[in-house]
Amino acid sequence: MRAYYYMGSIYRDLHDSPHAMQNFLAATGMAEKGQCSDTLMMMKCYSQLMHLYARQLNYEEALNMALRGYETGKRSGMLDPWYVMDVASACMLTGDSIMGLGYMDEAYDMMRRRDERNAFVPTLTVMLAAYSRMGVWAKADSIAGYLQDVPEEKRPYNYDLNFGIYHQSKGNEDAAALHYHQLFENTRRISCKCDAAKGLMLYYQKKGDFRMASEYAEAYQAANDSTIRERQFELTRNALGEYRYQRDKASEEALLLRSERLRLWAVTGFSLCLLAALAFLTYYYYRKKRFYEIIVGLETEIKATRQRLLTDQQKIDEKNRLLREKGKELATLDGRLQEAKEQIKDAEMQLKTTMEQLQQRIAHNNDLMKMLLEGEAKVKEPMTNEELKAVALGKSKMEDWQRLYATVNRMHPDFAAMLQKTCKRLKEPMIQTAYLMQMGLSATEIARVMDAPVQTIWNRLKRLQAALNEKR
Repeated sequence: MRAYYYMGSIYRDLHDSPHAMQNFLAATGMAEKGQCSDTLMMMKCYSQLMHLYARQLNYEEALNMALRGYETGKRSGMLDPWYVMDVASACMLTGDSIMGLGYMDEAYDMMRRRDERNAFVPTLTVMLAAYSRMGVWAKADSIAGYLQDVPEEKRPYNYDLNFGIYHQSKGNEDAAALHYHQLFENTRRISCKCDAAKGLMLYYQKKGDFRMASEYAEAYQAANDSTIRERQFELTRNALGEYRYQRDKASEEALLLRSERLRLWAVTGFSLCLLAALAFLTYYYYRKKRFYEIIVGLETEIKATRQRLLTDQQKIDEKNRLLREKGKELATLDGRLQEAKEQIKDAEMQLKTTMEQLQQRIAHNNDLMKMLLEGEAKVKEPMTNEELKAVALGKSKMEDWQRLYATVNRMHPDFAAMLQKTCKRLKEPMIQTAYLMQMGLSATEIARVMDAPVQTIWNRLKRLQAALNEKR
């Protein structure tokens, strides 16, 4: 992947955009297929592709590459303000200033959080011009205040240009003209000189100094013509690179096709020779086999016939012996079957006796529990309505459940017997819930009395009601 990246960088410096893009795309393809895990190198490739597509005026694909680099950095936690600004710049090129402003804000906030603005002075100057054009003065003023403290030797080439745009957007024409003069006098870049001359031409035109305006207009025209020639030369070099790329691609395809054809003819010839040799060997061994078969055939057939006769006689004797043994085994199995039937009959009788004893024990236990509930409830003093209401409202606690049992048994004499008959093997919480339900308390009140969750009380009431309804 690194080899593809460095090859693409070399082709980019040679202004061979097609070969540069081919190598950068090959590098990103390896990363996307999982053949390489160098995330930082992958993000650099996407950034280079974004600038190459932008240079070729393919702004949609430039935005696509910038977004891929942004998403890769975000997934890996290695996102840098450079790559966020790539997306913002691509959005501006496509005309989506709102989306570009959002990504620019994200890059600016990231630099402020990390306190890394010293490393991103060129980016901040671009942000200064962009925020000024869109009227976001809070951030533009903050960036301008920071950039004014940057030493002159650390200022980027577009420092004066973007400050001129900032002052011009705020209406400070004199300050803007000062920066444009510095840029015009000091820069060697044709595009920067063109922008500075244009700004000075408009400045002197507004001031009424048409002599200076005409001088800078001539300078602007000359710089603009040079810029146009430079762009045409760049397009010519790109076209030449595209031509060479297509020519090399066609040559490589022709060589590959020729190699494939030679390989195909070689494989075909070898396969035909191998098939001919196999056919000859097959015919030879077939004739040899047939010759031996004819010689040995009769003798083999005679021996085989004798052997079959002996084998058949042995099989007959073996079958007779097996029949006698099977008869003895059948008699033995019949005796065992009769014994098994008798054992099953005895087991059924024992199971029936055990079930009868179990039913008697269950009935006896039920009678004992009924007697226990009724006997204990009768000896306790019943609860008054006021005590029951106080317990239901949570003003007091249920301290003696036997008094509740006594109250319900007095009001409903058959309730204990019915509950014991209907719901066998009840535990103490279920019995308490049943008696509170019989007294007419709601689920919420029962939960308050028993200090239990309401959902638990609901489940108990459902089981009790289901059992009572089933018996009725």
